Amino acid sequence: MITRKIACLITVAGLLAVSGCGGGSGANPGAAELEKSFPSPARTGADSQSLPTQSHAPAAVAAIKAGDYPKAMDELEALRKQPALTPDQYMALNKVSGEVMQKLVSLAEKGDAKAKASLEHLKQERDRR
Repeated sequence: MITRKIACLITVAGLLAVSGCGGGSGANPGAAELEKSFPSPARTGADSQSLPTQSHAPAAVAAIKAGDYPKAMDELEALRKQPALTPDQYMALNKVSGEVMQKLVSLAEKGDAKAKASLEHLKQERDRR
């Protein structure tokens, strides 16, 4: 009986570890996925003028890697406003935005003033729409 409960707990713990408990993907939520979905002009062979997302996507990735989630969220919101996103880009953007938002909320709950201000700014922006 006890061993069965322990086995169940270990299984649940393993599943939570694999799924990440739904809380993003570690220290750099979505940075690799964003880079993959929004390739640099050098990787695509296009010039940077033909790809308006090129300034926001790398800036968002850099901010995510630096742990500057308010800046990352600003860049992701600017990226969201770009025309002609592919379905894959839109899906990646939504996923990464959600992960960054979770990081912001977590930081705000811990008293981070910059994260709180960023969340308030995002709320005001969305209320205007």
